[in-house]
Amino acid sequence: MPTPFQMHMQREQAKKAREQQKEKLAAKEPDAAAESATDYTQFELLKHSLEQDVQAAKNLPRGKARDAMRDETLIPRYQPHAAAYVESGEEYANPVLVWVMIWLLDAGRIEAAMPLALHAIKQGQAMPADFKRELPVWIADTIRTWSEAQFKAGHSPEPYFSDMFKALDEMDVPHVVTMKYNKLAGKIAFSQEEYETAVKFLTAANDLGTESHPAQVETLLTKAKAKAG
Repeated sequence: MPTPFQMHMQREQAKKAREQQKEKLAAKEPDAAAESATDYTQFELLKHSLEQDVQAAKNLPRGKARDAMRDETLIPRYQPHAAAYVESGEEYANPVLVWVMIWLLDAGRIEAAMPLALHAIKQGQAMPADFKRELPVWIADTIRTWSEAQFKAGHSPEPYFSDMFKALDEMDVPHVVTMKYNKLAGKIAFSQEEYETAVKFLTAANDLGTESHPAQVETLLTKAKAKAG
């Protein structure tokens, strides 16, 4: 049985190992990210560091301070591991991958987030415990919300909206999620004067609507039908 002194030394050694790994990741040493993706001990050290950083971020007020920590510390520190993990072909419960994806989407960095999001869906990764929605639903809703904002601002949400829409075919999500994607696809097609395509998507949205979640596309669908001839 270890003596109190030995137990203290073990804790100090583990703490030192975590700090050394954090310094390597901060310095973007290429081996550090690869090791943390394929070496269990290194990953456990990284996961412990992540848990501390997530809690530190939660202790900050929402807004500029928390966003700054996300952009200046969290993403640079953990994104190399997420990229190395995807590249490695490994498959295990990986909260680091999931948190990096969440931070990138929260920051509006959709291009960087999408490969991680689709990989997390494919592997059946789980959202952190304090998130109410399942990972596929949360990702789909987040991409759609971003796409709607882009569309309303006069910008194209492509290719990310279509990539996510296509991925829904392989995902177990509620019908209301698919309905909202069809609705937005119909609106986009109508704005581009692709009226037959708009009719297809808006009809699908209407069919997927329910009493509690109506599609509310009747007026636009009628206009699309008239213009499609």
